[in-house]
Amino acid sequence: MTRMRRAANWPYRLSVALLFLILGGYIVWPMLSVLAQTFLTNPGELPDGARAFTWEHWRQALKPSNLRALGASLVLSAVSTALAAALGGALAALYSRWDFPGRSVCVAAAMLPLTLPPLVGVFAFWRMLNETGLIPRVLFDWFGVRFSLERGWAGVYLVHGYSFSVYFFIMLSAAIGGLDGSTFEAARNLGASRARVFFRVALPQLKPALVGGAILVFMTSMASFTAPYIYVNARDVLTLNIVRAFENNRAGEASILCLFMTASSFVLLWAMMAWTERTKHYSANKGAAPRPRRVVAKPARIALAALGATISLLLAAPHLYIALESFVRPGTWFLQTFPPAYTLDNYKEIFRQPDFLRPAFVSLKASAAAALGVAGFGLLAAWLVARKRFPGRAAAAILAMLPWALPGTVIAINLLEAFARPSIWTFGSRLHGTVAILALAYFIRYIPLAYRSTLASLEAMDPNLELAAMNLGASRARTLGRVTVPLIAPGLLAGTLLAFVTALGEFVSSILLYVSETMPISVRIYDLLRQGYEKAAAYSVLLMLLIAAALVFSAKALKTGGPKA
Repeated sequence: MTRMRRAANWPYRLSVALLFLILGGYIVWPMLSVLAQTFLTNPGELPDGARAFTWEHWRQALKPSNLRALGASLVLSAVSTALAAALGGALAALYSRWDFPGRSVCVAAAMLPLTLPPLVGVFAFWRMLNETGLIPRVLFDWFGVRFSLERGWAGVYLVHGYSFSVYFFIMLSAAIGGLDGSTFEAARNLGASRARVFFRVALPQLKPALVGGAILVFMTSMASFTAPYIYVNARDVLTLNIVRAFENNRAGEASILCLFMTASSFVLLWAMMAWTERTKHYSANKGAAPRPRRVVAKPARIALAALGATISLLLAAPHLYIALESFVRPGTWFLQTFPPAYTLDNYKEIFRQPDFLRPAFVSLKASAAAALGVAGFGLLAAWLVARKRFPGRAAAAILAMLPWALPGTVIAINLLEAFARPSIWTFGSRLHGTVAILALAYFIRYIPLAYRSTLASLEAMDPNLELAAMNLGASRARTLGRVTVPLIAPGLLAGTLLAFVTALGEFVSSILLYVSETMPISVRIYDLLRQGYEKAAAYSVLLMLLIAAALVFSAKALKTGGPKA
């Protein structure tokens, strides 16, 4: 009997082994390779290329400026998480509860931050809101109001709140779509008030999505570089101090600062995991999810439609500004409120280049490969962590989220250090200078997106449904394919979508890993920024259209990917 049980468990054992093999080879090993450098002297300090043990990097890392940077990054992450939760949660609740004219357009507009890559988005906000930007000019010329947002923490909070709200919106929308409507009816029939139904019935079912969104946004804010660099470049922030240390040949100190960032995220992950484990809630999904309530009163319909249109316009403002500047003739728009001359030359110059499509193809290939990888690995890791008990389960849950706590720069350096030569982890191939190293960097960076969103769906799903299927004779594989995956499909597809569209605009790690033949579209935009913002804006429009096409395709998949009521 024991031998038969072991034979039946071989897929489970193989899955656990594969999980730790991937985590160990592509996350732990690169991090340990860099960690070892923190105890060695810098290359070139000793003759003949020798290196010796030292504590000097740790003494440098603990200086007051770095401790201030740690505190500033923690505050930045907390405030950014609160702002993103407020905006994304409000939009998810509004669009999921009420049905009004233009609602589908408003839902699409809520996804617009996804189509704005970080590099492009930060520059759009800065150029739009600085002293000579379009909005300050309009406010002064039309209303006599002086306003500008050129430097300071408010700019960082604005960019983060706008950009990261989409994580909460997607996760909460998927979670609301999976709510069990019968539990609401039962609670109301038993005399519970609307407030009590929300706090005691709805909120526990939404908690995994809220926790997942909070973790992603907190860790994303900790690792954010572009917005702090533009708005608070003179301040001490962890990501800025890491780059300064690298630029001044203090790689050991930079690696230790990355450890500070990782440790902060580790504490958050541990606290969130302990809280969710103590207050775990399952939904049997026996009834249909509550549908948006159709607004009948005409004044209310008009008010909601106007509110949705206003929110959508504000969310589209950076995109509209980029599109406007892409048609501006270079060197003509300085002090005027609106551009004095428009042209298609910026687009013509891009299309005249013989290889103008190569960066787009490189980004598509690398992002698609990474998205497929994170979908498969995210499903595997989330299912094992949520449904199985095995040695190292807590460590696996933390390691699956750790890449999100590291800046793209650090992940790129980890890959260059660990995979400089062919090895078993590269299947005997040399990755440097290939699209494969970009895909691997994106895969590692965005594992947490698919993993966390899938885990949130699994934690909200009642495991008794799987047990019932197996008791009726279904095999584990059939139960996974016919019961589990259809029920968690919205969460899995949402995470995969986030990974794909975010990888399309990934810049920080790409700029360290590309060569001329593998230049992705984000690096091409950066290259054009140095020649003039108008051409970069034109190329940015192409990138946004590419991401928008991916979103439309994924939205159709999300509509058909969930369980049918």
